[in-house]
Amino acid sequence: MKTSELFTTLLTADIKYEKYSRNYRRLVLLNVLLYIATTMSGIFLFINIFKLEDYLVAGMDLIVCLSLAYAIYDVHKNKRLPRAINLFVFILFAFLLSFSLVNQNESNGLVWTIFFPLVSILLMNKNQALPIVSFFYILLFFFAFDGVGTWQNGDWNVVSSLRLMASSITLTYIVYFMEYSHEISENKLELIRLKEKETMKVLAELSIRDSLTKLYNRRHLDTIFKKEFQTAKRHDYYFCFFILDIDYFKQYNDTYGHKMGDDALCTLSEAMNAFMRRSEDFVFRLGGEEFCGICVNKDESKIQAQLKVLLHAIQSLEIEHKSSLVSSVLTVSMGVKITKDYEKYDFDTLYKEADDALYKAKNEGRNRLIFS
Repeated sequence: MKTSELFTTLLTADIKYEKYSRNYRRLVLLNVLLYIATTMSGIFLFINIFKLEDYLVAGMDLIVCLSLAYAIYDVHKNKRLPRAINLFVFILFAFLLSFSLVNQNESNGLVWTIFFPLVSILLMNKNQALPIVSFFYILLFFFAFDGVGTWQNGDWNVVSSLRLMASSITLTYIVYFMEYSHEISENKLELIRLKEKETMKVLAELSIRDSLTKLYNRRHLDTIFKKEFQTAKRHDYYFCFFILDIDYFKQYNDTYGHKMGDDALCTLSEAMNAFMRRSEDFVFRLGGEEFCGICVNKDESKIQAQLKVLLHAIQSLEIEHKSSLVSSVLTVSMGVKITKDYEKYDFDTLYKEADDALYKAKNEGRNRLIFS
């Protein structure tokens, strides 16, 4: 494993960004704090045992070190961020209060208590953390004020207690409002990201749709063909590819105008969508008056019947076409290829046979479908 990959794993526990997108900062911060706190508690454990011979504090360090090591394991093994955060905050709460009582500000030991509001508010939801921090300081202030004159080697008086209260409360609310401003920024960024995601989704959809008929376009045909061809092959179903062409559409445009021609294309496209509505059916506009489609079915006769119905349904729309040489209404010709021979056929060969069948349908008088 590369150094960069190892570093990322240590900081994120291989948790994907999508799972904790808005809390990813907390995930990284939690891991950093867990490593630092575990290392420091381990170091102080040895110092208190072998140098200071303070076995009570050493026992507290041992409990903290083991608990934090378990939190690291839980994050990396079970990927449970909230539980690890709650465990870390609880350990810090219990340790700092216990340490303050035992240490009694010897060598300015109270300085360690400033980390509790920092860690709690930055890791937890700020509104959830504030009552916990407030309770922590109520207990700490009680111990400090009750121990006036006895807490440390130097002077500890009412002013010292008040100074501790003022600095602690100030720090807490600075961190609280810093986190509050960060959440406002995060919320706005999240809204921007969501709008960008929706925009990209719309653009992606537009890129595969024909702008006039809203059918899938030629570009998307390649993607769908590969997917559906493999599906049919896997299930040993029949795969159908057909090409459809509107009869005498140039004459229709010449007679009725291009606006009416566009309306006719849209009406015909809606009809095709209505009759090709199964999840295995797809219709595409190749360009101009030419369309194609894909059907997958375990029963070949059902595909044949479906396309015959489609042919007659288009004629039943009764779109007037007085310039047609085959009918007084708009009609179509279709060339169809149905196969289960997946080794012999691919897109190009299926397209060619369907196109040849379409050419034959036109030569035989149009307004019909021909199976290759």
